[in-house]
Amino acid sequence: NTPIEYLINYRISKATNLLTHSNLPIIDIAFETGFESANYFTITFKNKMHVTPREYRNNNKKNCSN
Repeated sequence: NTPIEYLINYRISKATNLLTHSNLPIIDIAFETGFESANYFTITFKNKMHVTPREYRNNNKKNCSN
């Protein structure tokens, strides 16, 4: 992996955690994990995870109140 690939993988990993364990809007998760736009986040996330962030959240959501 190149440093950029490592960074993207790290950001996606953090995003999957936030999607699963928080109720933050997806756009906020995109910015929180270092993506400069929600669109770029969604494209990158789908390339890595084969689902959109919203689909990932719907399939993996844990009960949480925050």
